[in-house]
Amino acid sequence: MRTRTLFTCSAVLGLLIAPAAGAAFNVNITYADSAGEGFNDATLGAPRRAALEHAVAVWTSQLDGAIDLELKATFDPLGGDASSAVLGQAGSTASVRDDPALPLAGTWYPVPLASQLIGVSIPSSSGPNAGFHMAAVFNSDVDGPVVLGSTTFYYGTDGNPPGGTVDFVSVALHEFGHAFGFFDMIDPVTGGFFNGFPDAYAVNLRRTGAVNKNFTDMTNTERLAALTSGEVYWKGSSIMGAGISSPAPFVNAQGEVEIFAPGTYQAGSSISHWESGHTPDLLMEPVLTSVFSGIDVTGAALNDMGWNLQASEGEGEGEGEGEGEGEGEGEGEGECLVYASTDVPRLIDYIVFPVTESTLVVPGPLVVSDLNVKLNITYPFDVDLTVNLRSPIGTEITLFTGVGGGGSNFTDTVLDDQAATHLSAGVAPFTGCFRPQSNLSAFTGVNAAGTWRLRIQTSDFFETGSLTGWELHFGCQCPLSSEGEGEGEGEGEGEGEGEGETCPWTGPCPDFDAEGAAVYGLLSLDWNTTDLDLTGIIDSWEVALFSEVLCKRSGPLRNAAACAFLHNLETLRAEPGYALAAPYENVAAALLAVSTELQQTIVASLSLTGTYRVAGGAAKAWGEPLAPQGDPDVDSLTNAQEYLNTVSASLDRADYVIAALNPLLDGSVGASALPLLGGLGLCGLLACVTALGTAGLARRRGARDAE
Repeated sequence: MRTRTLFTCSAVLGLLIAPAAGAAFNVNITYADSAGEGFNDATLGAPRRAALEHAVAVWTSQLDGAIDLELKATFDPLGGDASSAVLGQAGSTASVRDDPALPLAGTWYPVPLASQLIGVSIPSSSGPNAGFHMAAVFNSDVDGPVVLGSTTFYYGTDGNPPGGTVDFVSVALHEFGHAFGFFDMIDPVTGGFFNGFPDAYAVNLRRTGAVNKNFTDMTNTERLAALTSGEVYWKGSSIMGAGISSPAPFVNAQGEVEIFAPGTYQAGSSISHWESGHTPDLLMEPVLTSVFSGIDVTGAALNDMGWNLQASEGEGEGEGEGEGEGEGEGEGEGECLVYASTDVPRLIDYIVFPVTESTLVVPGPLVVSDLNVKLNITYPFDVDLTVNLRSPIGTEITLFTGVGGGGSNFTDTVLDDQAATHLSAGVAPFTGCFRPQSNLSAFTGVNAAGTWRLRIQTSDFFETGSLTGWELHFGCQCPLSSEGEGEGEGEGEGEGEGEGETCPWTGPCPDFDAEGAAVYGLLSLDWNTTDLDLTGIIDSWEVALFSEVLCKRSGPLRNAAACAFLHNLETLRAEPGYALAAPYENVAAALLAVSTELQQTIVASLSLTGTYRVAGGAAKAWGEPLAPQGDPDVDSLTNAQEYLNTVSASLDRADYVIAALNPLLDGSVGASALPLLGGLGLCGLLACVTALGTAGLARRRGARDAE
């Protein structure tokens, strides 16, 4: 006879899901607000529902199951003040143990997962959430004039929240991770398991260091000490196989991923999140510093708990946007699809980027059947490089490491499991088709739609190089032929990569501060206070923003900065008086590239005769983004406004640079920082906005610099 124990969280607000195209199960949402308010508000109700259902669809497109789930969702006034507020609370409504169909005996499973494993719907059986597997409540006060000041929720689904808003989809995605099971049920006072039984989350935890024990092997006293040890890691095989490339100690030598366990226990945050500081940011970190559109490696962690991940079915049509190099997409009968990264060139430099990462977005739906990768990398010693490829659902493989001996460069190199020559047997510069060191067939059958990531590490502290381009080829033969009868015209539809100017400057980054202080000193000016162009921003702060873009970032803005900088250097060197300017050529080239106003001032001051470039064009918004009236993070706040906010908040130049390049920050203390906290009681989980101030910004800056 089948027996099982059901535990209902009586004071909990569980969260989650709506029907999603292609999902194996539906989440039926009951909007439980009264008429005219919350999710039924006459103005905000529709965008709120659309954003919630979008976040839900992201999750259900990744998790597999056969049992439909029920979600109760409301928007209620949860209060708060000008700098702090609860954004929402979410969680599963109950947990189950000791059913024969569950993988582990004597282990609590949240009912969304337990229902899939047992094959029977098991919602909460009592209390206000009876009949529901999950419940969620979000704070309607955030959209009012008092709570968080002028900050409101952004209900768009494009991942581009304007300044002064909180991205609702990102918050919902995070909270839904908790509702599907990413939380522990450990008593923070005694260290004991709930009712003496571990949960499916905690069985994946291990303390490293001198103790070196699994949580399930500890005494209550040992487990209590582990909660604040800073030595807790997720040991599940799926997450270890995901190949997260965050630097130590966030991922240890065994591939285990660090869990948030600070020295002082933080209720609702400790243990139920990844440690802060992963590269890139992970969805389930306790502080929100990025906008998220997917579930990243959280899916792998839930897989360790018992969830199955699914590959959404698709017909693989694809539009071939931005193939751009005339290589005949659509060979044969249109089966060959080519997608090129627009996130290039990228600097390869251990000092600046211990891990260089470039992204490539594949539109969906598309199921991987045969995948090849094309690379163009300029680097003096290929043997120093390790290159990994990571799929949108977190599967990651090493394409190669330590190949090429003393040779250099990868030029139109195509990695193909069916190639005749293994990369380790090839000779640099690598050109043509080679088998990778790890099989690309690891991605076969997965959903290709979403953001792919190419990660490059170098073991050499001194050499630098550049990733100048990379592509994903689906269903293509190697090499690609420009002939064919498919849909590709070979001219590059869409964005037309390969057209226009590319300036792969590879550093090292100049010491702009030292040169600036020296040359301004010769002119009896103070580098740290002078505003030559009288635009309201100190010159050194403007150059610091330019330096961050040039030396530590990527994409179209980085390329524009590199093109302007290199052109200005070349033009300076042709000036009649170059000999006097030579020691300060880098900072002069940067000053000339920042904005039209600053360029005009420098040209007049130094009597320059050449024609110089600004990073961008004539427009102040995006075309000339580094100017005081520019807006590089596209958050509707100009650089000048974010500068004034930074100064008013007594923050420093580095904080200004962070704010100017991060759409979630406006340079002020308060709702600029968006920490996410999970865990109320045993099952309820929350997200909270608080003021981090200067120290918080400094912590984020340290994490960013470590990238």
